[in-house]
Amino acid sequence: GIFRLTAPTGLGKTLSLFAFAAQHCQLYKKRRVILVLPFLAVTEQNGRDYSAVEPRLLESHSAAELSEEARGWSERWSAPCIVTTNVGFFEPLFSAKPTACRRLHQIANSVIVLDEAQSLPSHLLDATLRTLQTLCRSYGCTVVLSTATQPSFEYLPNINWMPREIVPNPQHLFQVTQRVAYHWRIDRPTPLPQIAAELSEKNCGCAIFNLRAHAKSLYRQLCQLCGPEDVFYLSTDLCTAHRRVVLERVKSRITQGRRCYLAATQCIEAGVDLDFPLVYRALAPLEAIIQAAGRCNRNGAALTGRVEVFVPDEPRLYPPDGHYEEAANCVAILASRHPVECSNLDHIKEYYQLLYSNAKGDDPVLKRAIEQEDFSGVQEAYRLIRSKGVEVIVPFSQQMELFQNIQEEYDRFGFTPSLLKKARSLIVSSFYEQEVKDHCIPLWFRSPEGEKTPVGCYMLCDPAFYTDGIGLDFEQTDNIQSIW
Repeated sequence: GIFRLTAPTGLGKTLSLFAFAAQHCQLYKKRRVILVLPFLAVTEQNGRDYSAVEPRLLESHSAAELSEEARGWSERWSAPCIVTTNVGFFEPLFSAKPTACRRLHQIANSVIVLDEAQSLPSHLLDATLRTLQTLCRSYGCTVVLSTATQPSFEYLPNINWMPREIVPNPQHLFQVTQRVAYHWRIDRPTPLPQIAAELSEKNCGCAIFNLRAHAKSLYRQLCQLCGPEDVFYLSTDLCTAHRRVVLERVKSRITQGRRCYLAATQCIEAGVDLDFPLVYRALAPLEAIIQAAGRCNRNGAALTGRVEVFVPDEPRLYPPDGHYEEAANCVAILASRHPVECSNLDHIKEYYQLLYSNAKGDDPVLKRAIEQEDFSGVQEAYRLIRSKGVEVIVPFSQQMELFQNIQEEYDRFGFTPSLLKKARSLIVSSFYEQEVKDHCIPLWFRSPEGEKTPVGCYMLCDPAFYTDGIGLDFEQTDNIQSIW
């Protein structure tokens, strides 16, 4: 059947979920555990924790480095325990390709654990939930959805959703483990210079934004107020290797009690183990606000941490995805009715009731393709990430030797799968497609016959456009190459 585990952030859900799934496998003779996580960074981190318990674990995602034995498991999905992403699990189930469809018989009779269930795609919810129900009803699966902000899918029209709660009294759990106090300042906009000034008066703090432009602006203002050595920036403008370095430096400074300020986007809201005494969060969907609060007083070092929810005094507040803005507006409506208590599960249910009562259902293109049994159309329409951006291999200063090796290998052999694997930690997905084309070199696959085929990946050779402060930045144009 379908279960859910509702518990506050920082309480050890990662291993608790694994324990439940493993016990369930023994009791009901299930074949394997499949752990499905929302983001690649979370997958890699949790994979390390899980492999300490189950050495035969298979990490099935684009960044995984596989042994010969694991490669065989990956092709057949035959390992006793598999860690994958939402994309890696769901998209093959909607695929029209035989190789992807063959995974279904390995998924049958498994325990499927969906961590951070609030991250399931809003524009594909109906099809996704019906798929999970079908896996339970017709393929002998058990599904577990885990999150601190459990979505009330029962309020969706035309979905009969009745999961069983694993924790006997989740509301009590939220009350006794409350670590932060929320302060709501959403009745009027707050200028970013004011946020910077307030943060600079403290020894340590973090501000999380919906847009990279806002995070960059605050980062620059904090650098002027506090000095660049104490200020950090984190977003998907930084490659994986760079993000790792920033996180390590931030953690070290917090542990040592040194001055530390972080301006970031939503990329730190799930699976990132940071512990700030003070967190500012731009108004966002309620689940994002609660996830952001998971970076505040995470280890209970203080009696109570503080989360300030505010509206930036900026003309544009949200990503172009309409659902994100709609969800944030539901939080504002909820706050106008009564003070919002994020540890009150009734308030979370009320938020989801508001959000789902006006749900428009799945993407019309997907609905039409399913109704017409157009398998290729379904495959094209069911995309969890609508736009992945343009991939750019960047010259991160602390990995310059690796970058130069990649350049040399490309000059000799062109673009190859092994080169892509080697470059994975130096890749940034950029949505500035025109700037990438203007300043980066397009990469080509070379056939044995000498024919060249573009692969849609680029290499940035000018280090002026990739800085240790904010990563990929095309606003830096004052260099000789760009003038030329």
